[in-house]
Amino acid sequence: MLDVLRGFYAMRTLGRRYFASPWHWWEWTSIALVIAAAVCRYQQFRGMRAIELHLEAALGAFADFRAVAVYAQAELGLTALAALVVYTKALHYLAGVPRFGALLRSVARASTHLAPLVLGLAALLGGQSVAFTLAFGTQGHAWRSVGDATMSLYLLLLGATHDSAGPFALRHTNWVLGPLLYAFVVLLFYLVLLRFFLAVVQEAWALEARCIDRNVQTNLVLRQASPNPNPDPNPNPYPSPNQDEPRAAPGGAAAAVRPPSPVRPLGAARGGVAASPPPRGGGRPG
Repeated sequence: MLDVLRGFYAMRTLGRRYFASPWHWWEWTSIALVIAAAVCRYQQFRGMRAIELHLEAALGAFADFRAVAVYAQAELGLTALAALVVYTKALHYLAGVPRFGALLRSVARASTHLAPLVLGLAALLGGQSVAFTLAFGTQGHAWRSVGDATMSLYLLLLGATHDSAGPFALRHTNWVLGPLLYAFVVLLFYLVLLRFFLAVVQEAWALEARCIDRNVQTNLVLRQASPNPNPDPNPNPYPSPNQDEPRAAPGGAAAAVRPPSPVRPLGAARGGVAASPPPRGGGRPG
């Protein structure tokens, strides 16, 4: 409920800019999954209540729990997807962590090239699953359907093979097609597609590292070119009399503070010679 209210508040504040971020779409996907799981739970309660009333009306009658079981299984599946989406949102909040944001930006930079590569990988995996099902579907339990063949190929590429899906089992099943299809799928995925994937990710990380170094060098140059890298947050426009250091004038030029002039004694002449006081009586001096 708090996520829904926060989402509506952000939507009202940002307007159409709210939908420009993919993380907002991801957040509403998780909210929709949680709401769907709650609806399935409510349908389970309704089904159990109907079964209870049916049993109370007719003792010993048959109770059908299939509808409740369907909603229970749907709730478990939706909850699993919601958990996956919610924990994936943690990447959005980890973007501010040092070096982790660079990693996410590298993945985003490489996504333009990785998307067609992943689509090609999925198409090739589907084609290989169909080929293995047609070749070994009637002779091996691991290849009896396209779904089973896809999971068996996935395990085969990861190296976690079982007895009926290993390379030696394929050779015993069909000594021509078994080694041929196994060698083709291993060479295709390991020597071609995996190397393309690593090359794209490495190039994206190298570009991101160059951007980081360029930003650091730019900040250093700006700091060195700044005349006052640490400006006074509260400048005093009226210098004190004891302050002899020059201050920046309003026009931008530094105006030196004039030192205070020495106090002359009474009767001292401008040239430095003391003047004699006038004689008493108003007469002229002799």
